[in-house]
Amino acid sequence: MIKHEPDYFGKKGFTPKKSLGRKLNVVNVGELEKLADRQAAEEMIEKKEGKVLLDLNKLGYDKLLGKGKIATPILIGVASYSEVAAKKIETSGGRILEEPVVSS
Repeated sequence: MIKHEPDYFGKKGFTPKKSLGRKLNVVNVGELEKLADRQAAEEMIEKKEGKVLLDLNKLGYDKLLGKGKIATPILIGVASYSEVAAKKIETSGGRILEEPVVSS
């Protein structure tokens, strides 16, 4: 069998829908300060209301999750976020912007 049909014992069947779905690019709250520092080093940082404005949509992130700690107040523009992440951002003095962030 292996000699005449080498692909006989190959993987057959279906591919689950889960594996074909879109992969979300997520970032945790604990990584936001590093992202803000990197943006400041590249001089691409914007300020709004006296706080750092970080647009995660432009940086290629789809969702903000709540793992980690944050100490500096940052304004965040992101498509979706978890409740834990929003709570941590607000306790640090920052805010998640609901409207799309437009750079001027």
